[in-house]
Amino acid sequence: MPSGRTFSLSFPPFTRWVKRLILACAAIFFVQVALHALAPQVERYIVPLFGLVPAEVLQGWIWQLVTYSFLHASLGHLLVNMLTLWMFGSQEESDWGSARFLEFYFFCVVGAALV
Repeated sequence: MPSGRTFSLSFPPFTRWVKRLILACAAIFFVQVALHALAPQVERYIVPLFGLVPAEVLQGWIWQLVTYSFLHASLGHLLVNMLTLWMFGSQEESDWGSARFLEFYFFCVVGAALV
């Protein structure tokens, strides 16, 4: 390592869009939990409508290619996904800027849905 440079480990910052994506996913998860507790008859329509159902996408429900990424099955699922988004996404947004980060993020979301 060249002199004058130090190596340190630190937490990444919460960048603007990473923070917004985390807040959106958390809010949607808590809406799912509230609907499950307060209106289970309504909650059971959330996943078929906004989750990824390939047969429905082929019938024209193309919003599912994006909306599925905001749904989480459990608190652990949400926490691991948001930790990963924070740890890797913040660095990418810092390096690339917000516009390129969002393009990459949603390219990966839609790409994963198609695969």
